[in-house]
Amino acid sequence: MRTGSNYLAALRDGRQVYLGSKLVSNVTTDPAFSNTAKSFARVYDLKGSADHIDDMSFSEDGQRYSAWFLMPKSKEDLFKRAHAHQSVAQWTHGLMGRSPDHVASYLVGMCMQPELFEGKNGVWLSHLKNYLDYIKKRDLFVCYLVLSPHSSRPPARPEKEYPSLRVVAEDSEGITVHGVKTLGTAAVFSDEALVGCMMPLGAGQENEAVTFAVPIATAGIKVFVRKSYEAQAQNKVDSYFSSQFDESDAVMTFDHVRIPWERVFTYKNLEVTRDMYYKTPAHIMGNHQANWRFLTKFKLINGIAYESAKLGGLLSLPPIQQTLGTLAAAEAAIEGLISSQIHNFETLPSGYVHINRRYMYATLSWCANNYYQIAEDVRTLLGSGPFLLPADASILNDGETGSMFDLCWDSPGADARLRYKFVRLAWDFLGSEFASRQTQYERFYGGPPHVMSLYNFLQCPWQEREASINTILESMESVESTEKEEMHHE
Repeated sequence: MRTGSNYLAALRDGRQVYLGSKLVSNVTTDPAFSNTAKSFARVYDLKGSADHIDDMSFSEDGQRYSAWFLMPKSKEDLFKRAHAHQSVAQWTHGLMGRSPDHVASYLVGMCMQPELFEGKNGVWLSHLKNYLDYIKKRDLFVCYLVLSPHSSRPPARPEKEYPSLRVVAEDSEGITVHGVKTLGTAAVFSDEALVGCMMPLGAGQENEAVTFAVPIATAGIKVFVRKSYEAQAQNKVDSYFSSQFDESDAVMTFDHVRIPWERVFTYKNLEVTRDMYYKTPAHIMGNHQANWRFLTKFKLINGIAYESAKLGGLLSLPPIQQTLGTLAAAEAAIEGLISSQIHNFETLPSGYVHINRRYMYATLSWCANNYYQIAEDVRTLLGSGPFLLPADASILNDGETGSMFDLCWDSPGADARLRYKFVRLAWDFLGSEFASRQTQYERFYGGPPHVMSLYNFLQCPWQEREASINTILESMESVESTEKEEMHHE
């Protein structure tokens, strides 16, 4: 079981991370990333602590491994994995969409259905299994980049300017890849990247149909990150969440990067390169983690909603109670739906089990379509409070201005300092630029809305639904026939 200090040391590997034009020499000390790196390190320390190690790990061959590497064969195994997802989400307040348990769950899901890979040209199941064993034994943090940049989609650019990552050479030792991949959320904080294709590819794109794993610090790889909210955060009072839970998002460029064959999982197989996500439990196991993370975030938002109403002396008002009651009902429904994914688990021919696919997609769709309104409703409860506070927390530490603040901002519901901290916390979570990223992230977490609807369309047993209608129609015909016969006799 890895420690937090071991994890942080591994990040000091010479990786090429760019914040604008600035090359970040050490992500563990740079003000744009250091606190978030420590938050991930805390996950490693907590899961290996005496209080959590039994729940957060499993034993195999005399060794302990993180629970998200467990290949589930029973409902109990699924509950152990779920507990691990819940714990990581709680330790990161549901803000880390790509925590170490996410991509690990994808890889576990791929290896649970080996028949998809066996006997296919350009597919190496043994490489994938060996890689999962490799990261399991080292407790590594893997991100993924499985999309191509929008500008790369044909016929947007001529072939010579085509930026999407592709294989440009191969030999007995491996392949050489060149181009761009997205969306590397948490790539800055990961040990390795799984690079592949979730979007369908067509004839002529065989060189893009490649799946492999690579260390982030590999020569020729550059990681270009978006603006850091952590760097903008003033302190942990004014920006509690953005100052230490900004997992970052990135685009990764590959400049003729060499990948050894043993780290290549699919190549030139257009079908399996995509099916390995959707026709194995990979996509549903990875997004089961996302469901638990969303629920944790939802519970925290409801806590903000209740506390806002309480501090404002509004809890007795029926409209406020109705708003809180609606939020509470939705939270309970989502938790029930996530739990049902385990209770109604599915069994594979390989003997492994996975969570219920249909219930997972229903949860994923609901979360994507409702987060914006949830955040909006709770922001409304804050009223003008976020705009009535002084510029920053320095006022609290100054004798003269601190006394004036205590006097002028005090209220019957809470003393001035408690109110200040709460409103800052709430606004950072729901109204800041960091919060806007969270809203956009949740809305497109599993893809565009039409993709979410397609997932649910494909999983619904429409033939059963149609059969129930046909049964009624047949009974109506039978009744009509009987009535006609009775009328004829009369």
